[in-house]
Amino acid sequence: MEAIVASVVVKQAIRSLAAAAGSPMARLWRNCKADLEEMRSTLSLLEAGLRDAERRSGNEEAVRVWLQLLKAVARDISGALDHPPPPSWKIFAKLSLVNKIEQLKKKLKAVDEKRHIFGFTFHNRSIIEDTDGRRETMACIDDEFSIVGRSREKQEIVRILLQSERKMTILPILGLGGMGKTTLAKLVFNDSRMQYFERRAWVHVSQNFNLARIAKAVASQFQGTADGFDDLQSLYNQLENISSGKKCLIVLDDLWESDIELLRKMKLMLNCGKQRSMVKIIVTTRIEAIAQELSTASPYKLGPLSDDNCWTVFKQIAFQSTNEEDLYVLEAVGRDIAIKCKGLPLAAHAVGSMLRNKSVDFWKATRDSTTWHKSSSHGDVLPSLRLSYEHMPFYLKPCFSYCAIFSKGRAMDKDKLIQQWIALDFVKPALPTLSHKVQAEEYLRELLATSLLQYSVSSLVTHEHAKDSKEVSMHDLVHDLARSVAGDETFYLHAINQNTSPSDNCHHIVVVTYDKRLSRSLSANVRSLHFRDCAGQQLPGDTFSLTKNVRVLDITGCVLRKLPDPIRQLAHLRYLDASLLCDKDLPMWITSLVKLHYLSIHGSSKISELPKSIGNLKDLVHLDLSCCGSLAHLPEFFSYLTNLLLLNIADCSSLSALPNSICDLVNLEILNLSGSTLEELPKGLGNLKKDMKNLEVWYTRVLIDAEYKREEVMFPNLHKLLIHGCNKLMVKPCPPVAAEWVIEVCDIIVSSWDGKGHPNIISNSTTCLEISDCHVKPDGWRLLYHLPGLCKLKLRMCNELNSLPGSIQVLTSLRSLLVFACRSLTELPEWFGNLTSLQELEINYCPKLESLHGSMQRLTSLRLLHLGHCDNILSLPEWFSHLISLRRLEISGCQLIKSLPRSMQHHNSLRELQIRHNPELKQWCEFFLDDKEIV
Repeated sequence: MEAIVASVVVKQAIRSLAAAAGSPMARLWRNCKADLEEMRSTLSLLEAGLRDAERRSGNEEAVRVWLQLLKAVARDISGALDHPPPPSWKIFAKLSLVNKIEQLKKKLKAVDEKRHIFGFTFHNRSIIEDTDGRRETMACIDDEFSIVGRSREKQEIVRILLQSERKMTILPILGLGGMGKTTLAKLVFNDSRMQYFERRAWVHVSQNFNLARIAKAVASQFQGTADGFDDLQSLYNQLENISSGKKCLIVLDDLWESDIELLRKMKLMLNCGKQRSMVKIIVTTRIEAIAQELSTASPYKLGPLSDDNCWTVFKQIAFQSTNEEDLYVLEAVGRDIAIKCKGLPLAAHAVGSMLRNKSVDFWKATRDSTTWHKSSSHGDVLPSLRLSYEHMPFYLKPCFSYCAIFSKGRAMDKDKLIQQWIALDFVKPALPTLSHKVQAEEYLRELLATSLLQYSVSSLVTHEHAKDSKEVSMHDLVHDLARSVAGDETFYLHAINQNTSPSDNCHHIVVVTYDKRLSRSLSANVRSLHFRDCAGQQLPGDTFSLTKNVRVLDITGCVLRKLPDPIRQLAHLRYLDASLLCDKDLPMWITSLVKLHYLSIHGSSKISELPKSIGNLKDLVHLDLSCCGSLAHLPEFFSYLTNLLLLNIADCSSLSALPNSICDLVNLEILNLSGSTLEELPKGLGNLKKDMKNLEVWYTRVLIDAEYKREEVMFPNLHKLLIHGCNKLMVKPCPPVAAEWVIEVCDIIVSSWDGKGHPNIISNSTTCLEISDCHVKPDGWRLLYHLPGLCKLKLRMCNELNSLPGSIQVLTSLRSLLVFACRSLTELPEWFGNLTSLQELEINYCPKLESLHGSMQRLTSLRLLHLGHCDNILSLPEWFSHLISLRRLEISGCQLIKSLPRSMQHHNSLRELQIRHNPELKQWCEFFLDDKEIV
């Protein structure tokens, strides 16, 4: 995997050389531009041979060493060119750079000369085609093994295909490599009910997407022969003739192509039958963007197997020839091993194959091996995931491999991960106007779409709200992949390997339960350093004597009284997480780390003040002071932090006031005052400048001119406002200008208004409101009278509501209402039917709600209704058919509902039913509503 990482480094160096050749730097000496262009050409040629180098590096040590040399030179080139000398530099500094470029040119030439020794084959399609041939799938199922754990998924997919009346239905099966997508597609394809289709075809699409090849394969399987056409029009005509008036089933297995135009052409090609034809297509892919582009039905996301099913897969393979006297012992050990496979069928199959015919001791050694917590090296597991990595855009690869620094099974904080990517220069904005943060968020979204990363969701969070998670995670085998592609660039310095040291190529070090002196273990190339469980670790003066280029430092795993002095040597440090310090003061020298853009001292409960020179950190964009309970005030020099985007002072219980200098933070986007004891904002906030265009969080009207009593809106460009745990806070004289407002544990804000309301441009600006954990009775929700423009309202865990607040009925523009975990709610009010603009209604976890009020039948705009775990509702009323716009009905749990009103059989607008955790209701729907799509 060495070359895959090398390709990223080489691409970055090529970009740096191209940029330098077109900049004023190219005039530093007479042949400068020619030298830079020559180096770029050499690297481009080397890049073309990297695929072959990667293929051979697994078996040839010399190739592996060559790749390491190439990466080192490429990194040095990027490092030298990314920070060219400004015009003000003295002549000797410019000469130093000239000499450095000359040395790098010689090193690059030496690496290129060694390339000729290996005779690498330049990249071409034959290599891909060779790989595709080894991975090609067929529809047949191996009778020797039974397929377990997917019967429910098979039944659901078969039902969707058979019940859909569309002329063309495309159902993607989406999931991680090795999760069993192809196996599930085989189960469906070979199900006896699929004999309903008169034409059936299985096509392994693979990385080498070729529309003509796909069309030929389908035509050949439809009629038993291919006519030899090569042009797309002839193939289309052939498919149209042989599928005319027929019911067709096509499986497109292992689809990687994400080009929208090619995917649309493929859909057009396969939708070729005439009027009486029907085409059903199953697509297996691990890329969400492909699934979303192709699907006509919701993509079926395939999750891991249960531990019991994983054990069954493992047992089938591993127990084929085992002595009977060993079976009892092996079963206990094997079950433990199956649990470690984390529900991935491919992993269970691979490990089972490895253990077949092995001794009991070998099984036990495998179960107890530390390899489960490290990178897997088994050849059958990683290749299935490795393809996902190989297909990533080059700019995502370092971001993904960097995730190897996190422990297996550990969730990753999204914001911290993004800030570390930025600090390490992984993020390159695609447009000059795009911020690094926005670009990094896009990178993360792309990684999530590959299924290699996923949102961390607790058991209490529904899948629909997963994207609200603040953390991401990855499967253990994906972590193995990250460790594998990171190679020797990432190193775990652990108590169990104290006699080993990181190589000179190492850039990221994780220190775990390690108590020796670090100075001998840190090379000059280390860029990030993370401490975990290092309560005994000290950082003496020589810790960073050899490595002064660290850009990311996380010392949260050390129990430190104060910030260690050696950190002041890290002049290039950009990210410092020093949470949970025990000292009373931050050292003055911290303000000399002028390149810092992220600083966190979260939870340092004894720190009472910040250095007055904090304003020296002019590059700071993220400052987290949350839970610093002794912090009594912020220095006036805050005004110099003009690049600050986020300031978190949540739960700073001793902070009695904000300085007026906070008004000058013109780029501030997020100001978190959750848990604040502030009873009012300082008067100085009235002087906030009008150019705070990006501000997303906070407040109302301020007095600008006392003599003329002139007022203006505070934070006029406010987009999102979060107020949490501010139990004393009142908002006056009117609601803030905020399109989106979240209020958590703040009863007074909800109730401290008059009951009249005065609609104006301010109150109409809020369109989305979420209120959580509010203990105000229904007649006290006076805030809603002042927000007549609300389109979306969410009420969560408001346990004083036995009915909905009457103030909701003034919200004539309300289109979406969510009621979640309001456990005292017993009824919906009679006026509920007056909300005629309502299009979406979700009621979840309201166990005392017994029925839906008859006035609801007047909700003629309602398109989606979700009822979840309202276990006291006995049935749905007959008037449900009066909801003439209802297109989607979702019922989760609600075990007392055994059937739907018979009138639903004739409900013309209803397109989709989703029934979860209620098998009796689901069975009724499948029998009586066979013309509806049931998910």
